Amino acid sequence: MSRMTQQKNINCEIFGSMVSCVLKYKDDILLLMLSTLLLSFPSALENGEIAEIAFVTSFFHSLAWSILILWVVSDYKYLKRIYFLFLFFLFFLDTSIYFLFGSRLDSNIVTLIMQTDFEESKEFFISYLMTWKSLVCLILFICMGGGILYWTDSRSLRNVLGKWFFRLLAVFFITIGLSLPFFVSVGNNTVAGIYKAYVYVINQHSDIEILEESIDRITIFKDSCEKNPPTIVFVLGESHNKHHSQLYGYKLPTSPKLTLESNLVVFTHAQSPVCYTAPAMRYIFSLKNCRTKNDTLLQYVLFPAIFKKASFKVAYFDNQFTRSKSGAEDLGCNYFFSPKYINENCFDIRNNVMEKYDGDFIENNKTQFIKGGKALNIIHLKGQHIKAYKRYPNSFSIFKADDVKRSDLTYSEREIVAEYDNATLYNDYVIYKIIDIFRNEDAVLVYLSDHGDNIYDGKMHRYGRRPAELYDKESLYNIRQIPFMIWCSDSFILKRPYLYERIKKQANKPVCSDDIAYCLFELAGIHSNFQNSSRSIISSTYQPHISKIE
Repeated sequence: MSRMTQQKNINCEIFGSMVSCVLKYKDDILLLMLSTLLLSFPSALENGEIAEIAFVTSFFHSLAWSILILWVVSDYKYLKRIYFLFLFFLFFLDTSIYFLFGSRLDSNIVTLIMQTDFEESKEFFISYLMTWKSLVCLILFICMGGGILYWTDSRSLRNVLGKWFFRLLAVFFITIGLSLPFFVSVGNNTVAGIYKAYVYVINQHSDIEILEESIDRITIFKDSCEKNPPTIVFVLGESHNKHHSQLYGYKLPTSPKLTLESNLVVFTHAQSPVCYTAPAMRYIFSLKNCRTKNDTLLQYVLFPAIFKKASFKVAYFDNQFTRSKSGAEDLGCNYFFSPKYINENCFDIRNNVMEKYDGDFIENNKTQFIKGGKALNIIHLKGQHIKAYKRYPNSFSIFKADDVKRSDLTYSEREIVAEYDNATLYNDYVIYKIIDIFRNEDAVLVYLSDHGDNIYDGKMHRYGRRPAELYDKESLYNIRQIPFMIWCSDSFILKRPYLYERIKKQANKPVCSDDIAYCLFELAGIHSNFQNSSRSIISSTYQPHISKIE
């Protein structure tokens, strides 16, 4: 018999032995898989862009937990019952909350629970739980849980781990799986997710209290406020690289509609002090100052609360996060808008539904926009967020790889750039659509993006944002520089020609997004105890500043 044949026979014997072991202990392995899936499945419900990697990470992490715990408790029937009962309860809780609210049991939900009084709890119970669909789901879950407990009684993982091969596998998965959370930021299984949400909310609890207290510190000087202010529209974009906008000299026609707007003032030197949405939201929605770290009070004063105190009706339309439907990304973004007291003292109207595309979002909410009188409409778009091809409908697939004349890029990279340019084209359409809604009103619209993005521009050849790559000139050029523009209706210009002229005069000054609130105050004619004209972008006394990116 040849050596090759002998080796083939040995390999077949090893493989056959492994298969026979798997078949012999299939029930025990299924028990292990059941535990792993109950822990990891809710991670597949994360934001669509990270669900796949989140589930893979969570699966291996959960497998390590399951091997370790079942190894310890598998010989103790009652401990095993308690373990699976606890596991099934958490699975039911996490998935039920998702199907009811579109969110896992994250920091937003925990915050809402902590901020909910008895009346709200009663309304919630009646509205969501006392329905035939909820009751049917509950019965199904109870039956499924009972079946799982019955089936797991007679299984013992120690039978499997009696084999040296499976012991080695167990040690390997425990070692790798338990270390995953330290290296991968996404993919929390149910237990880890709830724990992190709880810790986060506890750590932020004092932050919420200070935010609430700051609302009571606001004083409006009504005698000096404008009696008939314009309708204010503030649009916050996402991941908008200004150098891919026709308005800023990009070669492809990515902003055809806004380019023709004669009443649009484009600011040439706008910057963001941060490169991620979460910290950007705090800078934009509060009076936080990136020039100094000692403004402890200003970072807690929310500008919508000042508008509300000044008797403005405030509407907030967010196509990324809502009070009841948020994702893992919202850990640092809108959490400070969720508590009841803050929500009530900042907004009159909020959306509960998000849409796949920003255009559909605007169309579905336009009847809720507030017009006339003292009105502030805040709109947060998905914009050109990473995976730009998901940000626009097929009808906007205008640019192709061949339109991107870049010899330094591969065909697939030029495709990605073309997709980003299509998303920018669609963003142009969305902003124009918003302008059209307010065109015949006494209105002013302010648009800026939270930050930019690398789109394979420059020698570094980068796409997106990475923390370790944010301080070179190329990244600062693409990420820190942001589009910023102000559109004024004909009625606004007719009533306030001096203000329109001042806006145009400031268009070439260096401005920073942390000062946007003061610009909105000046446009609305609001005067409060937090007034500071040196931070108003459109004020003649504005003090331009360049901030170090965080």
